[in-house]
Amino acid sequence: MLTLSYLAEETGREDYLVESVRQFLVHIKYLADRKTGLWYHGWTFEGRHHFAEALWARGNCWYTAGVVDYLDARYLHMGRRAAQAVIAQISEDGTVQQVSYGTGMGATLEAYRAIELCPMTYGQALTILMLTEVRRIA
Repeated sequence: MLTLSYLAEETGREDYLVESVRQFLVHIKYLADRKTGLWYHGWTFEGRHHFAEALWARGNCWYTAGVVDYLDARYLHMGRRAAQAVIAQISEDGTVQQVSYGTGMGATLEAYRAIELCPMTYGQALTILMLTEVRRIA
């Protein structure tokens, strides 16, 4: 989604934008929990279910990172609140704390609760991406 929306903007190719939107909507279709508005960690077409039905933000970072390319200004305050929560996890030396250790799809909610929280490279990378966006819109 991210690459396609960027390429659509840079090249003016409408087909890239259309495909980007399609992928975004498919992601929503299979991972959004309509009751809470939150996101499931995963989906499988084998059995057509959400594994442990775990709601999981970091596991859906493609949505999280790409949504800013589609949302309008009325959601800016929510983005700022989310950014403040992440910034609060940055230590004095610049390390992002409280990132969940990597995991595949969990079979139970207890398996998710047992995941260690620690600095992880993808957490650092996603924070840099977020800070870049914050700076861009500030």
